[in-house]
Amino acid sequence: MDFIKQTRAEQHSSPRSPCARLDAILVINLNKRKDRWTHVQKTLKLISPIAKEIIRIEAVDCDPGSKGCALSHLKALKLAQDRQFQNVLVLEDDAMLDIEPSKFILRINTTLAELALSYDVVICGSENNAPTIEPGVTHRKLKSSHTHVQTTVAYMIHVSYVPILASVWKECAQHLTKNMDEAQYFKYAIDQVWKQLFPLHNWYWLEGNLIRQRPDFSDIRGTVVSYHQPLRLSKQVRKDLNLL
Repeated sequence: MDFIKQTRAEQHSSPRSPCARLDAILVINLNKRKDRWTHVQKTLKLISPIAKEIIRIEAVDCDPGSKGCALSHLKALKLAQDRQFQNVLVLEDDAMLDIEPSKFILRINTTLAELALSYDVVICGSENNAPTIEPGVTHRKLKSSHTHVQTTVAYMIHVSYVPILASVWKECAQHLTKNMDEAQYFKYAIDQVWKQLFPLHNWYWLEGNLIRQRPDFSDIRGTVVSYHQPLRLSKQVRKDLNLL
C-alpha cells in the first residue's frame, strides 16, 4: 500500500521540550453509548492526575462501525492539533485499567520524562496475546510490523506525528465499507494498518498492557467482546470500577 510509505522527512517537525504531564486525555464516546461513558468516568477519575484536562470526543456513528472508529480517532487527532496540544492520551470508551492507579500514573509520568523528546506514539494497552519482555523493562521500541501489539483502545501521541498518522487513517476510512470480507477488513482496519508504521518511526509499547478493553457489546463487531478480565487490580479498585 503506497500510502504507508511515510518517511521521517514527511513529518511535521516542531520544537519539543521535556514534559512531566499530559496536556489532555481525549475520550472517544458515541452519544448512544451513555453506559460506556458512565463506566469510563470511573477510570478517568482514578487516572486524572496525569493530565491537565479530560475531553470527551463525540464519536462518529456510521455503518460500518470500523469506519466510524477511524473517523472518530481522526476527530480526536484534529482536536489535539487545533488546541495546540503537545502530548495527549487517546482512550476509547471501553478502556479499563489493569494496573493499580498509582502505578499507572507513575508509569505514564516516567515514560513522558524518558521519551518526550523523541517518541511519536506510545501504545498503552493491547490484546492479551501481546509479547512480553524481560523483567524490569517498562517499555520497548516497536521495530517490526509483525507484532501482536494492537487495538486503539489507549495510546499517547505527540502532536508532531498527527499529520502522518492522520494521513494513513484517512486512507483507511475511505476503504472501510459495508460487507467487506475479512481479508479486506484487516487490510484497512486502523489497528492493523498502524503496525506498518512501527519500523518507520518512533513507536513504543508499554510492557504489561496497562489498559484493557472492558468486556462489553462491541458496536463494530455487533456482539459481546471479552478479551480479558483484569487480573492485577486490588479488591478496592475492582469495586471502584464496578468489577465485583
